[in-house]
Parts: sequence; structure tokens; C-alpha cells
Amino acid sequence: MQKSLRAMQKAILHRGPDDQGILIDPHGHWGLAHTRLSILDLSAFGRQPMSTPDGKFHLVFNGEIYNFRDLRDRLEKSGHHFTSGTDTEVLLELLARDGHSVLPRLRGMYAFGLLRAEDGHVLLARDSFGIKPLYTAIGPDGELIFASEVRAILASGRIARKINPTGMDGYLRTGSLPQPHSLVQGTYQQHAGTWSEYLPHQAQPGSHLPAKAYFQIGFGARPIPASPQEILAQVRQSLEDTLEAHFVSDVPVGLFLSGGIDSTALAALTAASGRKGLRSYSLGYRESQYDESALTRRVARRFGMDHHFLRLGPDNGRELFQGYLDSLDQPTYDGFNTYCVSSLAARDGTKVVLSGLGGDEVFGGYGSFYRVPELYQLALRYGPRPVLGRLFQSLPSSRIRRMAELWTTPATLERTFSNFRGNFTARESAYLAKRLGVEGPAWDPVADLYGSDGQIDRARFPSDVDAVGYFELARYMRQQLLKDSDVLSMTHGLELRVPLVDTGLFGTIHDLPSAVRYQPGKNLLVSAVPEIPEYVWNHPKVGFSLPVDRWMKGPWLDLFQDVPRQFPWALLSPWYRIWSLKTLTHWLEHNGFETASQQMGDRRW
Repeated sequence: MQKSLRAMQKAILHRGPDDQGILIDPHGHWGLAHTRLSILDLSAFGRQPMSTPDGKFHLVFNGEIYNFRDLRDRLEKSGHHFTSGTDTEVLLELLARDGHSVLPRLRGMYAFGLLRAEDGHVLLARDSFGIKPLYTAIGPDGELIFASEVRAILASGRIARKINPTGMDGYLRTGSLPQPHSLVQGTYQQHAGTWSEYLPHQAQPGSHLPAKAYFQIGFGARPIPASPQEILAQVRQSLEDTLEAHFVSDVPVGLFLSGGIDSTALAALTAASGRKGLRSYSLGYRESQYDESALTRRVARRFGMDHHFLRLGPDNGRELFQGYLDSLDQPTYDGFNTYCVSSLAARDGTKVVLSGLGGDEVFGGYGSFYRVPELYQLALRYGPRPVLGRLFQSLPSSRIRRMAELWTTPATLERTFSNFRGNFTARESAYLAKRLGVEGPAWDPVADLYGSDGQIDRARFPSDVDAVGYFELARYMRQQLLKDSDVLSMTHGLELRVPLVDTGLFGTIHDLPSAVRYQPGKNLLVSAVPEIPEYVWNHPKVGFSLPVDRWMKGPWLDLFQDVPRQFPWALLSPWYRIWSLKTLTHWLEHNGFETASQQMGDRRW
């Protein structure tokens, strides 16, 4: 057991380079290991695994509990004495007292395992929006293996390196791994906003622990509860509150500044709170059409920030790309920008950064909010037309192929969103997986927004636009943006915080009608933070875009030339299709998964 734990700990040392701890039961029944990124109470009192004074409970915890001081005050008033200034000790005491019932009272980003020493019972939980990752597997002897990254579970040596065909299909069709799947057979992501329990001798090898929800995304159907002025005051107060919560730290906090509305809103709110000289980070590019360094510098000057930026070109970008590939815990077609700007912040000595991630999902910044319902109505009106759908799926356009797939079967709003946001079609995915020697059950994109009658639950989702809002939060943000941002920042020992993905803020706006919540141009956010300059909210949306399409066709061509050889009949345009296959094949090779191309030799491909 100790050998496995040491190997797992080593596999995620990048996530916690400041301190390590390991705890093994004297009888060899269980063991816990942890690596620490020291943010609160930098002393040795914060070391994990952390145990209750009586030794009955042991905790390993990743993340931050932003309201831990209020929770601590209540515990102290009840007579409890604390020995550290950490949120870990507060969480441990709360869990020892109240178990999973404490979860709705926590505000933060977290994944943890609480072990009860007397019988080996483990309570596992993940934060409401899934900001922090949690993977589980049941080993060959029925033992629980859990970690923050898949690579740590693989490092245990207790799980076979076998590809999960359902996860593979989900990845190829969406560009990320849909919960609860991973690419490894028998290894699962725990759903966000849930808790689960493990009892020795009750779990079957390779099984998935059943999880119970303590938080669900939903939207109200009530009329506007206040005047426009009162709504803006409430949203502003909630934004200030979430920002203040996300500054809880014993080390300096920085900011990723993209020049867009969301990160500029955080910059403006930070300045309004009286904080000066905050270190901000952004990317610049040699290609002028992608470069927003002048805009980000202007915003930084406006709000008194100490600004730093990294200018990327094909040469230094190429060096970073290899590090990006090796850092991936699961493949993706996104996240290179996060990897690059995180490397800049980490080299500057920063350990905590704020990001504007989530603003588009919470305030309706994507065209999908209105285009998906329109496409859905068109699909209902004119479909299904299977013959025509199959015909159009042969055209050399990825978007037409995905939209044509809607005509092959009766349309649903969920399938419409999946095809609008997706990568490869189901038919293309089957071909690509077969080239890798993977065949098996396909991914079924079923969401929890449907009632028992199979219809959208209008109590939680009053309109189709609200349902799309759910998909953007629960699918695109949760399963891709948050996952990539966590892994690719933590690979540099950098904690990324997302103030706009906050249960307090969500609680303020989720009951507003979608027409108010999702105003064009994210007008609700812009109006609540009038300090955002006009030259920002009136600027074309670019964000952390990268000129990788141009590089992949020129100076990076050799890095991707193996992909068309391996998948000769695949449509590899636009760029993110070939990128997603590159990260997939690299991940498989890097992690020791043998594919059909390796078995048969490159000459066959």
C-alpha cells in the first residue's frame, strides 16, 4: 500500500509543491496521501492528511472554503478549540459533527475524502459547480482509490490501462470528458454538487459509487421581484460579496486579464474595493488580429494594476505546447491559453489568481442562448428526415454534418445543444474510435433536466433559453472550461479561482427571468459594474483566443502531420478537430495505452 500511495502522491506533486503528508493505518487497512499548495496558514499546522484529536476521522481536502471564518466563529462559540488557521481544520470538525448535511452551508471550491478510522467508511464530496475535480475507482480487491487527477489513480498500479469506449465516444463528440466518464475503464468523475459513500466489502471492482445531489442547477419562474434599479443593486452587492470571498488568502492574489467584460468587471470591482497594485497577467501575440495587449494594458492602467504579459509566437508557443500536452490529465481541445498564462503567473511567484471564467455562462454571453432554441424549433418543424440527414452528413463541413445529424432522429433540445456545441458527429466518432481499436457502448447525452414524463421540467427551467443556460453551465463550463482551467493552472502550482462561478452570486440571479438574466451583451453585468469602460464592452469579443489555426498550417505543421495519417478519411477542419485528436493520441501514448495503430505499426496508417 505504501508503494502505491507514494506513486500516487508523486504523480500529483505539481498540485501541491509546498508540503506532503502520508498516513497509513497500522493494520494496513487504509492509507491517505496528500500534496499541499499552502494558501491559508502557511505553517506545518496545515499539513494533510489532517485528523481529529481523537483520531476517529482523517481528511484529505483540495480547494478552499471561502466562508470558513464564519463557520469557525460558530464552532468556537460552541466550545471548540482550533490549533491552525486553516479552512481544512474547520471542514474536518464540521464533517465529524454533521457529516454530509454540512455541504449546503459551504461556500467555495472543494473535493475531499473523509475517512472514518474504525470501519474504513469514506465520505466523498465535490463542490456545487465542479470547480475542483474528484475521480474514483474500485480496485480489484474492492478497495476505494480516489484522487484529484486520473494520472494519480493510474499511478496506483491497481487499475488496468484499458480504454473506456463510452468515455472515448463522449470525448470525440464533445471535445471533453462528460461526467461521470473518464477515458479509463472503471475510473469515474464524481458529479458536481454530490456526495457519495464507500463502505469496505460492499463495492464491486470496477463499479461506480452512487452519488446523491445536494445542489442542482435550476432557474425560477417568478415575475421580476424588484424594480430594475433594485435588481442592479442586488447584483452589484452580490458581485462585491463574491469578490471579497475569493480574496480569502494568506498569500497575494493576482488576476488573469483578457480585455473582455468578465475579467474587466473583476478588475473594476477590485479597484472599487480599495485594493491597489494587484498583479494582472495576460497574453499577447505577434499576429495583430489576435493581439489585445494594448487593450489589456489600458484596462490595467485604468484600475491601477501591476500588469505583466507574455507575447506568444510560433517559436516560444511551440515550446509551451509540448509542456501543455504532457500536462493534460485527460485530453481536450481547449486550455492552451490557460496553460500559457498560468506559466507566466507562476514564474512571477504568484500562487493564487482570479479568472473571469463563468461570466458568459452566468450572464448569457454566447450566441447559443438564442440560436439553439431557434435551431430546435426548426428541427421540430422540418424533421426528422433521415435520408436527407445522412446525405448532408457527407458534406465537407463540420457544422453542416452536426446539424444534419439532428434530422436523422426526432429532435430534442439537448441533442440540438450537443450538436451545436459538439465536435465530431456520432458516425464520425465511431470511425475514429475504430481506427484506435476501440469499440463499445456509445455515450448517451442524457441530462437531469427532464421530468418523469420525459419532458423538460418547467419548474426548474421555465423556458428553452433557461435549459440552454443549464447546458452551458453543466456541460460546457463544468466539463470543459473548469476542468481544463484547474488542471492547466495547477500543473504550475497555481490556484485558479472563479468569482463568477459562485453559489452566492447564482442565488441572487437564478430567479430572474431569462430575458433579464441573459440580456444581449451581458448588459446585466455591464450595468451592475458601470466602471467597465465603453471601449471594453463595445469591443468585439475575442478573449484568450490564439492564432493556432495559422500556426498549425505553417510552422507547427510537423507537430500535427501524424493525425491525418492515422485518420485518413476524417474531416479535420476546423482546427480544433485535429487539435482534439492530437491531444487524444498523445495522451494515450503518454499514459501507456496501446492503440490499434501501435499494434499494427505505422506502415498501416
